[in-house]
Amino acid sequence: MNILKAKWIFSKPSKQKYLIFDRNSTKAFNFLFKKKRFEILDRRGESINFFVLAYTILKDGFKNLKKHYFKNYIYLVDPKIVLSGIDNDFTFFLLKNLFPKPKYICVQRGIRNSQHFKNLKNFRKKNVLKVDFYLVFNSIYKKKISKFVYANFLEIGSIYNNLFFKKKKLKQIKDITFISQKKDSRPFKHEEKEVINLLINYCIQKNLKLNFFAKITSSYRKQLLYLKKFKNVKIIYNKDIQKNYDVINRSKMIVFLSSTLGYEAFAKGIKTVSISYISRKNNKSEFNPIEFGYPGKFKKKGFFWISNNNKKLFNKTLDNVYNCRPDKWLRIYKSNKKKIMEYDPGNKKLKNLISSITND
Repeated sequence: MNILKAKWIFSKPSKQKYLIFDRNSTKAFNFLFKKKRFEILDRRGESINFFVLAYTILKDGFKNLKKHYFKNYIYLVDPKIVLSGIDNDFTFFLLKNLFPKPKYICVQRGIRNSQHFKNLKNFRKKNVLKVDFYLVFNSIYKKKISKFVYANFLEIGSIYNNLFFKKKKLKQIKDITFISQKKDSRPFKHEEKEVINLLINYCIQKNLKLNFFAKITSSYRKQLLYLKKFKNVKIIYNKDIQKNYDVINRSKMIVFLSSTLGYEAFAKGIKTVSISYISRKNNKSEFNPIEFGYPGKFKKKGFFWISNNNKKLFNKTLDNVYNCRPDKWLRIYKSNKKKIMEYDPGNKKLKNLISSITND
């Protein structure tokens, strides 16, 4: 906790049914709880509650201050449920041991690479990791995470994706939408730039438009100036969470490298193509994409994914998906969704779980 930068709160935290661990978790849960019926436990030093801190020092002393501060915060709020949407913050998995009374629910936020599981394994060696319920993307994550965390697992897909579900009557964005990995002002990684150039050429040959969905903020728009010379490219800027899913829900076909949004699009039955590979430029890789479907074991290529930038294979894969009949794509989607991403429009499973605990 950063005492110098933190906002100090002097009132005792109110008793609530729900406590959200980590302010960064509130984005999703704000949509679930229309009225502010929850307390927030800031764990990154955004705020420090003086009452809880004083109570902790008097009761437990200064040893392991942060750990006891978390425990006493939960004790004073006395929630029925403690929620976290930051699944790569392993501290959350220790809270059940500190104060077991509430039900602890962790929700998976994004796709995870091999380093995530190495970190989880190392953390597990020193601690007993436990939550009451762990809500994950698919059956493969359930199998993998259950090696490290004691929990009841529920496969729901992405809570964000489920919130902004696809409605039947939507004006569709025609042609192809590319989800950019770029998040800052630095130049594009070689992999992404190569894929962009292949996509632009493909769209020119097929007389299609390329909708470039940029994750970066408007302050970095100058990095995309080179795209504006292509008349068949339209840049769509990321403005907020709802805008993200509005673009995804209206897209006819999506191409991505290693993007949670890409998998979320597939979960909704939208045609998708994944290209995850490592480019070697001067014998050096600048980007380490997550293998398609990781931590599942998928072949290097499939009907809608490839692991290299071979132009012939690239174009063939795009042709396969773009021209795929709806009934055939539906079969492909149904045979893969449990391994890639589940879909629960409106988060009915999560809402039912919460209702069963609180009797709301």
